Amino acid sequence: MDTNGVVLTSTGNPKLDSAIGTLIGPQIQFGSNPWPFYDQVAAANAAVQIADMDVHYQDYWNIAASGTVGVTTGSHIVTGVSTTFTTTFCQGPSNPTVPKTDASIIIWYLTGRTIAGVPETGRRRMWVSSCISDTALNASLPSDTQPWTSDAPAGSGLKYTPDFYTHLWEFSGAPANFYDNVQAYYALYYRSGIDVYLTAARKLADRFWTSPEIDRGMAFNVGDWFGAQTGRANSTSGLVLRALDTSDGHPDMWAGLHNLWTYTNWLLTLAYPAWSTTGGIDARETAYTLAQAAYGALWDSDPTWQAYCRSMIESSFQTGAAGVFPKNVDPLQQVWLQWFQMKSTFDPGTAWSASTVTLTNGSNIVTCAGSNCGWQASDFAAYDVNTTAGCTGGATCATIPVLFTDSANFPANSSHTDPVSYCYPAACKFVDANHFTLDRPYAGASGTHGWVFGVAGGSLGGTGAGVVGWGGVPYMEGILGWAFDLAAKAMTCTATGVPSNCDNKTSATAYQYSAQTANWITSSGTIPGYYGISFFAGFPTCGNPVNSANLWCNKGYGNLQARELTGDAYRGLAAVYRHSPTPALKTTLDNWFAGMWAKPGTNPLLASPDGQYDVNFDPTGCSGCGYYITNGAPYSQKFFGQHFGISNEGGWPAIRLGY
Repeated sequence: MDTNGVVLTSTGNPKLDSAIGTLIGPQIQFGSNPWPFYDQVAAANAAVQIADMDVHYQDYWNIAASGTVGVTTGSHIVTGVSTTFTTTFCQGPSNPTVPKTDASIIIWYLTGRTIAGVPETGRRRMWVSSCISDTALNASLPSDTQPWTSDAPAGSGLKYTPDFYTHLWEFSGAPANFYDNVQAYYALYYRSGIDVYLTAARKLADRFWTSPEIDRGMAFNVGDWFGAQTGRANSTSGLVLRALDTSDGHPDMWAGLHNLWTYTNWLLTLAYPAWSTTGGIDARETAYTLAQAAYGALWDSDPTWQAYCRSMIESSFQTGAAGVFPKNVDPLQQVWLQWFQMKSTFDPGTAWSASTVTLTNGSNIVTCAGSNCGWQASDFAAYDVNTTAGCTGGATCATIPVLFTDSANFPANSSHTDPVSYCYPAACKFVDANHFTLDRPYAGASGTHGWVFGVAGGSLGGTGAGVVGWGGVPYMEGILGWAFDLAAKAMTCTATGVPSNCDNKTSATAYQYSAQTANWITSSGTIPGYYGISFFAGFPTCGNPVNSANLWCNKGYGNLQARELTGDAYRGLAAVYRHSPTPALKTTLDNWFAGMWAKPGTNPLLASPDGQYDVNFDPTGCSGCGYYITNGAPYSQKFFGQHFGISNEGGWPAIRLGY
């Protein structure tokens, strides 16, 4: 520890020290935080999660069933010896061939490696499609209808585990280790030196690594990852720290991580360029994927794989159709947005496809240019912004915004839509299938326009967003910001052409992109007086900045919820401050941190700007407070990782000092 209380890490492994300094960041020694409540909550929440690890997050895949099984490469048939497939996996004796709901079999195949003198076994899941008998069944790999593939050795006499997907490990809203609790434990250990946290980090990392959804990296070959999420649920940062944790001997993890780098390469060089043709990019998933490439580039044990990872980063930053980031940056807002709609001019194969409207500046009248717009009364009804159910009143009841574009051509970016939307907060009036009246006079240019609705047939769709047009989610943009920062570090050359596939131009671009995300969040995504961020921003209905009363963009959240959202965005803004510090950004981050953790009576360095702190992390704060610590799985572990793990939130007290 230095004179400012900042921890000086020296493990004897320079690569591990580098990873700690970058992935966890500079940290004030545990117990010396100038906002003491942050450390108090970190310890309290860690204690809850450690106790819960063997309750809700057990390694169920290590419990073998009776008998043994065999699998053959290229075959769907799993054979058994002394097994009872028709009742274990299927609905016997009445329906002996029909599988139970979500029936799967986890095969303990031999990996071919020997660890500490014991033959190592993997855990590959196959979904049961039918039972042939008590000793034979049909099953397929998770990604599709594939039989057993040759990447995992076939064999017989293997153990197995029946599973019916009822564990919190696979809970899609917050799967195991979400927001990287492994990293949270490592951060606590390297800040405190308390072995309990190191033990917890290793235990959860090893459990996560060997689970069927990771399977020592083999799951990425067959599409079996948590929640079918391409990046965020992989929690790769903590796995890299575990692989580098050589005092406990796990360099064998790199072979499995290479499968993840290969999958990441497919996403960045092929899938994302193809997917992001008209709808923008999912900032969160793309960010975690880019970060995965940076982890490999910076810390893989093999220079060849480091170069491989830098090449995929380089590819994603190329201009043109084959790239990801340059072609998708919005030229008006200068960030990476998504298109939201439920019903519009741009719906192919519908009766209203290519229909347009006639609008006159200063008039409230909207007229379909043809007779095929197909509007309904439900398009102009009110819906609850949280449940999406129809409503007639209440604090979270609102009508759906309507947006107009400059032509019948799909708007390639936000410059091709009107800067404002209509029909919210005041309602528009439905007339008939081809006419309605705006809530206020049209402010745009007279002429023919495309139209965009946030509801179709009384449904707000799976996202329940309600917003329309081009916009983003500030906390997701913050994640993209720190991923850009990692990519910039990964691509930096230390000398000409060193390391292999480095590129200083790409590095500079990545740093610039990181700064753009911070600029957008602070200018468009913050809520004045809340000292936090909105749920949506940049959409025409949101305004700039977002008003706290804007139901669609703030979801009816209060100031504490707006501050909790900063847990995802924090690291992105802190990375920008660390690279290019400004007084304004420091003030923003100070207010965010103090607004969360400056509990009165704890002698914080800076008091909360409005005197409030997050009582959701304080069971002693009031009756019913402390929800994020006391409510249990699955969400308590999510918020532990969010504020103490992947966010690097605990680094701010050191970063603000110039570290």
